Amino acid sequence: MPGIYGYKTPGTVDVDIYLNGLNTLFMKSFLEVKTDWERLASKVESNNESEKYPWLGDVPGVREKKGEIVPRGLMKYDYAISNKEWEVSMEIALADIRRDKYGQISMRVGELGMRGKEHIDELVFDLIENGNSKLCYDGQYFFDSDHSEGASGTQSNIGTEELGLTSLSNARVKGMRMKDNQGKPRRVIFDLLVCPPELEDDALTYVKASTLLISGVAERLVPNFNIHQGRFDVLASPLLAGTKCWMLFCTKRPIKPFIYQEEVPLHPNHLTEASDHAKKTGNVIFQFEGSYNAGYSFWWLGYGSFPT
Repeated sequence: MPGIYGYKTPGTVDVDIYLNGLNTLFMKSFLEVKTDWERLASKVESNNESEKYPWLGDVPGVREKKGEIVPRGLMKYDYAISNKEWEVSMEIALADIRRDKYGQISMRVGELGMRGKEHIDELVFDLIENGNSKLCYDGQYFFDSDHSEGASGTQSNIGTEELGLTSLSNARVKGMRMKDNQGKPRRVIFDLLVCPPELEDDALTYVKASTLLISGVAERLVPNFNIHQGRFDVLASPLLAGTKCWMLFCTKRPIKPFIYQEEVPLHPNHLTEASDHAKKTGNVIFQFEGSYNAGYSFWWLGYGSFPT
C-alpha cells in the first residue's frame, strides 16, 4: 500500500485513516460541548446565499366571525440574513503523523471541535451586545426606544438602569405591556436574564435568594421577601465585553429572539497527503468549513439595559 513517500514501510501510518480518526474526535468534541445559543436562537435551514424573512411581524389575532371571512395578511418586511463562509483549521506535519504522536494531536483537534461549536455563540452574543446599534426587521435597532408597528404606538425595549430589583421589575412590566400591530397586548413574559460575569453574583442573588437584606429603621438590616425569586434563569457570558449591561429575553415562544441560519454545517475539507500543499511543505491541513450566520427575530422578545 502506498505510504507517505509513495510506499508502505514498517511503522508508517495511513494518513487518510488517521485523518478520519481525527474527524471522529473533532465531531465528538463539537457535539458534546455545551453552548448557549440554543436557548436564545431558533435554527433555520437555508439553501440560498441570503434568506429573506418577510414574515417577521405580527400574525392576525382571533376575532368574532361575522358573515364572510376576511383574512388578514402578514405585515411584510425586507429583513434578510446573508450566509457567510467560515473555516477552522490547523496544520499537521506528516512527520508527526508518521511517528504517530496521536495523543498530542488529538488534544488539539478536540479543542478545535470546541472552538467550532462555540463560534455560533460568538455570533449570537455579538448581536446581543450590539443590539443597540444593529438593525432588526422593522428598521430600528433591536434594542431601541421608538419601535412602532400598526396601532401599537411607540414602544421601547431599552433602558440605562443598572441591574437591581427595581430595574428588573420595570423591565418585566415593559415586556408585559408590549402591544402588537392591532394594539393588543403581546403578553411577553421574560424568563432569561443575560449578563456579563461581573454581574453574575448580583443576578443570582436577585433571582434565586428567598429573602434579601435591606436597610431598615435605626440603621438595622432587616429581611425582605424577594419578589423575583424563580422568575428568571441567569446566563452569565464572558462573550459580553461590557461589564454593566444586562438583558432580559423571552425564550419560551415558538420562535426565539435570534435566528441561527445554517446553509452548510461545519464539515471536513482536508488538504491530504496527495495535495500540492503537503508535497511542498510536508504538512497536511486539517480543516472544517461551513456556511451560516445569525440575525435578529422579534425585537419585542428582548429588553436591554446599557448603563453608562
